[in-house]
Amino acid sequence: MENLLAGANGFTHWNYFFLAHLWVSDQQRGKGTGKQLIQTIEAEARARKCTHLWLVTFSFQAV
Repeated sequence: MENLLAGANGFTHWNYFFLAHLWVSDQQRGKGTGKQLIQTIEAEARARKCTHLWLVTFSFQAV
């Protein structure tokens, strides 16, 4: 598990993409990894014809 750099999971329902979890390792923070991951998620949501992305955070500092 120490080799994991970042990850995310979610699902689509109708035209919504629900992003359930997103994680970036401490060593990758501040390097654009999270931004690249979000861009990849957005591209996948568009490919699935989603017009909305639903994100819930546990911390006000997460966004």
